[in-house]
Amino acid sequence: MNKKTRIAIHQPNFMPWMGYFYKMAQCDTFVFLNHVEYTKKSFTKRVKIHKGQNVDKDQYIGIPLKKHSDFIPIDELEIASHTSWQKKISAQIYNTYHKAPFYYQLDSILIAFFTERLNSDSFSTFTIEIIKHIAQLIDLQPQWIISSEMPSELFVDNLNIDIVTYLKGEVYISGMGAKKYQNASPFIENGIQLIYSDYKSYFQTLDIPDHFFNKSILSYLAYYELNQIKEFLSI
Repeated sequence: MNKKTRIAIHQPNFMPWMGYFYKMAQCDTFVFLNHVEYTKKSFTKRVKIHKGQNVDKDQYIGIPLKKHSDFIPIDELEIASHTSWQKKISAQIYNTYHKAPFYYQLDSILIAFFTERLNSDSFSTFTIEIIKHIAQLIDLQPQWIISSEMPSELFVDNLNIDIVTYLKGEVYISGMGAKKYQNASPFIENGIQLIYSDYKSYFQTLDIPDHFFNKSILSYLAYYELNQIKEFLSI
């Protein structure tokens, strides 16, 4: 029996939490949904890490953006490159995780993205490249698709269904947040199996302290060997 082609879709988030990569681990093709409107209070440009050596506290690390209109698409966001945000984030990460047993696993990320001057001010390009880099570290190798590079005329009715249909997908891996408003009927009518990626339930089966749940993948990379993280994501 042939394996069904599984598609996951998500905005390109900065240094995402583990649930982002959990969804990625379940798919064959991962679509970076970057042509849609940016939501200011979302986790698109920021993420939580621990705060110092206190695991009961957390802090945000995030990318400063140039001034923009309220309804700007993610792929048009630009990084405020005149600031020293790279050094600030590097310092936050160092102060938090330099005593962690596998801090060295963050080296390639820090060197590649937080010490070198950026080739582009594009927020979308920067975050997508970090996500791909981390995915490679933990052996996640889906086909990568960027929505802004897809034919705009295919976005007609239901965005997710349009994308999955265009990519000839048979299964759509959705985030749990969409379960509150997403109707399964249109997926069924279009011959698409709808599956929800429930990282919260899955996390409870892992032998990991609760304070890691909502943290960036950085936290896991600092405290667990790559092989352990790969096992966490072995669906």
